[in-house]
Amino acid sequence: MTVASASAIAPFLLPALLLLFAVVLGSGAGELDLEAGAAAALLEFKRELVDVDGRLTSWDDGASEDPCGWAGVACSPGGEVTGITLPGLNLHGRLSAAVCALPHLAVLNVSNNALTGPVPPGLAACAALEVLDLSTNALHGAVPPGLCALRALRRLFLSNNLLVGGIPPAIGNLTALEELEIYSNNLTGKIPTSIRALQRLRVIRAGFNDLSGPIPVELTECTSLEFLGFAHNNLTGEVPRELSRLKNLTTLFLWQNGLSGEVPPELGNCTSLQEIYLSENKLTGIIPGELGRIPTLQLLYLNENRLQGSIPPELGQLSTIRDIDLSENKLTGIIPGELGRIPTLQLLYLNKNRLQGSIPPELGQLSTITQIDLSTNNLIGTIPAAFQNLSGLESLRLFDNQLHGDIPPLLGANSSNLSFLDLSDNQLTGSIPPYLCKYQKLTFLSLGLNSLVGEIPPGVKACRTLTRLRTRLIVELSMLQNLSSLEMHQNRFSGRIPPEIGKFRSTQRLIPSDNYLVGHIPAAIGNLTRLVTFNVSSNQQLTGPIPRG
Repeated sequence: MTVASASAIAPFLLPALLLLFAVVLGSGAGELDLEAGAAAALLEFKRELVDVDGRLTSWDDGASEDPCGWAGVACSPGGEVTGITLPGLNLHGRLSAAVCALPHLAVLNVSNNALTGPVPPGLAACAALEVLDLSTNALHGAVPPGLCALRALRRLFLSNNLLVGGIPPAIGNLTALEELEIYSNNLTGKIPTSIRALQRLRVIRAGFNDLSGPIPVELTECTSLEFLGFAHNNLTGEVPRELSRLKNLTTLFLWQNGLSGEVPPELGNCTSLQEIYLSENKLTGIIPGELGRIPTLQLLYLNENRLQGSIPPELGQLSTIRDIDLSENKLTGIIPGELGRIPTLQLLYLNKNRLQGSIPPELGQLSTITQIDLSTNNLIGTIPAAFQNLSGLESLRLFDNQLHGDIPPLLGANSSNLSFLDLSDNQLTGSIPPYLCKYQKLTFLSLGLNSLVGEIPPGVKACRTLTRLRTRLIVELSMLQNLSSLEMHQNRFSGRIPPEIGKFRSTQRLIPSDNYLVGHIPAAIGNLTRLVTFNVSSNQQLTGPIPRG
């Protein structure tokens, strides 16, 4: 221990030692009374707490002077207190450093309580601490720099509090540290370069703070890292190419920052990666095909960036991937058919890009797919007939493209969990397939802004689960009484609003604007007691007053 660190700890260590020595000197034989000394330290710790639910009633030297039998207290075979574990007990009050009078205390866990006040600087005197878990409380103030003198500390959990200030520059002194969790606070400043000294560090979770500046290259010297999380901060600069040094890295959480530059192709050398979250940044350039070399990758989120170029077909080599989200970029070119060969893919989001060409029929071979969103692109051609075979499909969004032809007639017939279908704003023709609500799971159906003909099939009319319908067809809708939203605007409806509309008792949004409706608004509208939005504008031949409810 350096002179500086010793002098920093001394003011906090002295009261704790005096407390212990007072009990020792008070023993009749003058011998070290471990039980009485430990009990005194624990009771001093308890005095600062408010035990709302009476969970610490056993902490009473009148009932038992042996604290090893007290709730949440662990002891060694020799009777020394080694752990205090009190998570989720609805404890209020403040945290005391009195427990630092326990020379063998290795674990202090008071997580998931309602403690307030600062993190006591006196905890720096708990020299034997290996685990300090103060997470999920309401602690405020700065992280005490003295904690960085706890050379035995392996796990430091301060997440979900109200802490402010920066990560202490002396964090590099915690050379035994394996896990550092400080997410969901109000921490500011830069990531200290001294972190390079933490060669045993496996997990760092510092998301949901206000950290700024670049990701220091020195961080990549922590070669034991498995989890690297700085999501939802204000980090800038590039994603370090040197991350390729981290051969054990499984999780990379850097989403929602201000990172720029390219997605490093070198990430393809991180052959243990399972999750890549780089979404909601300012990344540019292309998606590197090298990502297809990561054999363990399960989640790839690059959405909401400024990526350009085509989707690399090499992504089809990712044999374990579940989610691919490349949405809200500036991607061009075609959708690679190779994506349809991924045996584990469950989610494919390519929406809000500039993709062209047809939807590859190979996507109909995705036996595990549940969510497909290809909306808001420039796709042409027909909806692949093979989509009728997607048995696990829950949500299909193809709206705002230039698709034409008929909707596959058996769409929904084999999809027992289909709940969301939006094919609107295309050039589709033909009739509505009869099996869309075969399994009574469909809640949202949007087919508007197409050229469909005929009526809504009986199976869809009787869809009890359907709560939102957007269509341009003039049909009998009175059976769809669970609708919360009926949106028919900007179509070519004509005729009168049927009085049966009053049966839609759950409807909150009724929007038949911009059509060719005529006559009076039926008085039955007044029965819609939950109605929040009602828009009949731009129907020039509607007459009469709006009925009162």
